[in-house]
Amino acid sequence: MKVDLQSLQSTIVTRLPRCARWLIAEVTLDFDFSAAREGLSAIRPDDAVGPRDLQQWVVLRIFGECNFAAGGGARPWLCIRMDDGAVVELDIEHDNPVRMVNSSLERFIEAFNLVNRHLGEGLQLPADIDPRLRAIDPTVYDASYWRPLLEYLTPES
Repeated sequence: MKVDLQSLQSTIVTRLPRCARWLIAEVTLDFDFSAAREGLSAIRPDDAVGPRDLQQWVVLRIFGECNFAAGGGARPWLCIRMDDGAVVELDIEHDNPVRMVNSSLERFIEAFNLVNRHLGEGLQLPADIDPRLRAIDPTVYDASYWRPLLEYLTPES
């Protein structure tokens, strides 16, 4: 699959906010997509601490970052996997550093903006958020970033 970096960058810059903040159980989750305005960057050897096999990450291009608990929690990058266009989270401090978010940038943008319309405005998620997110990316939803987030936010469902 050939991925056009300039087209991806343009899509990110025009369809995602520069930054977003969600309040989750009184803890912030900040998203910063400003890195995409400079271009989609590869992982550099000095980005990873400790013994890491960077070869598995050469296909990743960073376009954003999550910051949980204002630096007191996880701080993974959001990346596009160049061999298939999937959006993944890369947390180099985690035992399993790469986690599926969405199967494409388009689906990520749709899912992110759906959740951001609520959490970004300090509103509760609607009761039908789970099936709506599942419908956006049904083939990867069960293994994606979104499912555990919703389970955390809506423990009664």
